[in-house]
Amino acid sequence: MLNVREITVYRGHIRALTQVSLSVNPGEVIAVLGANGAGKSTFLGALAGLYPLASGEIIFQGNSLKGLSPEAIVRRGISLVPENRQLFLSLSVRDNLLLGAFHRYQRDKRLLSEELAKILDLFPALKEKLKAPAGTLSGGLQQMVAIGRSLMAKPRLLLMDEPSVGLAPLVVREIMQTIRRLREQGHTVLLVEQNARAALKVADRAVLLEQGRIVLSGSPSELARSSSLYTAYLGYTAPA
Repeated sequence: MLNVREITVYRGHIRALTQVSLSVNPGEVIAVLGANGAGKSTFLGALAGLYPLASGEIIFQGNSLKGLSPEAIVRRGISLVPENRQLFLSLSVRDNLLLGAFHRYQRDKRLLSEELAKILDLFPALKEKLKAPAGTLSGGLQQMVAIGRSLMAKPRLLLMDEPSVGLAPLVVREIMQTIRRLREQGHTVLLVEQNARAALKVADRAVLLEQGRIVLSGSPSELARSSSLYTAYLGYTAPA
């Protein structure tokens, strides 16, 4: 589905990613782990068209994404749940959700009510909040809106950037359960997370980014046992 081939990305004068390669198969959940500044968000931003490639190529469903605008990439089937949610706080929950389908609103207008209902089945806590301004919601509910908005775009690949950041442990578990449900429904998810323990519980595979390079990849159990994960990411030696 997705083939990232040795991409290098600069943020200003800083090289944020160096020759990063990764393949993603349909229906997989892949966790991208790493410390602050490792390049995780830049990686997702490059896939979403937010940051240009200095070199390398991104192939999605057989077609190159190089040079495409973020809007064009959404139309191709990639949707980003951004870090810190980035909702329109003065707009209602319903309007925020519908904005995810802006690129196909006229074509699929009659289908949107049905798709909105599916989002509310996934996040029943939002049913009574549809008319409320998004800014009045708790952080956990706002994260549900952000995920729902991206799903309204009908993506083939969902990019999730730190969905657990700033949330209480109980809400983090709920968000991770949602990711499990999305995988069961056949969604493909690329999950950037600092909460390595939570991410490894829901992922099929995982990679570790360090200073803009992938230094480790494998199954969740392999990464959980790796001394590199503990020393490079968690900052202490792996338990015996």
